[in-house]
Amino acid sequence: TFVTISTVGYGDFSPTTVLGRLFVIVVILGGVCFFSLETGNIMTMLKLSACGKGRFTPRNAANQHVLVVGGGITSGPVSVIESFLMSLVDASHGDDVPEVVLMASKSPDDDLVTLLNQRWATRANIKYLWGNPTSPKDLQRARISNVALCYVLADVNASPMQEDLQNIVRAAAVYRLHQTPMLAMMLEAKNIRFAVQAGIPERMCAGLDDLEFATIASSCQCVGLSTLIIN
Repeated sequence: TFVTISTVGYGDFSPTTVLGRLFVIVVILGGVCFFSLETGNIMTMLKLSACGKGRFTPRNAANQHVLVVGGGITSGPVSVIESFLMSLVDASHGDDVPEVVLMASKSPDDDLVTLLNQRWATRANIKYLWGNPTSPKDLQRARISNVALCYVLADVNASPMQEDLQNIVRAAAVYRLHQTPMLAMMLEAKNIRFAVQAGIPERMCAGLDDLEFATIASSCQCVGLSTLIIN
């Protein structure tokens, strides 16, 4: 009766003695409890991963990946981050297409979740982690020791000084923890000096306003370049 209730079923051999039957009952109870607990753990892991609270698991532990942090991940139109990610994982890179981890301090909105569930994103293993880039514990979830390059994206709709200072704090935390190569985007190039004071090499910083002026200057040599980029 116990074998029937537990849905284990009889095999080719079954115990006949009282002691043997008691032993089988204990084993069956242990197995049922073990698989119930493990099933619950698996469901918990899936829920954590869906909301960004899990850990990044690369397809190949030996390969390096790209980490993206900053206010630009969750602010502004999703088409901006989509274009950025597609350029990172473009098939033209051949075998050098990196896996990508996005980290921001709030849960992803519906548009971003939809983007990351698209076929090209899942194929490239782009993962979103809900965490704080200034926290060593959260950076360990992103496997910071295996990061080849970190991008710090700014929110272009935010206050330039406030956004730049926040990104400097994020960039400094990542760089100090593992000397990770990075490209920190500043909304105003004049704020790069604060990044340098925070210990970030100047060569790893770029001012958005300088890039805009460089694009305008390039259009003098290549007519229509700025229009092409803007459109």
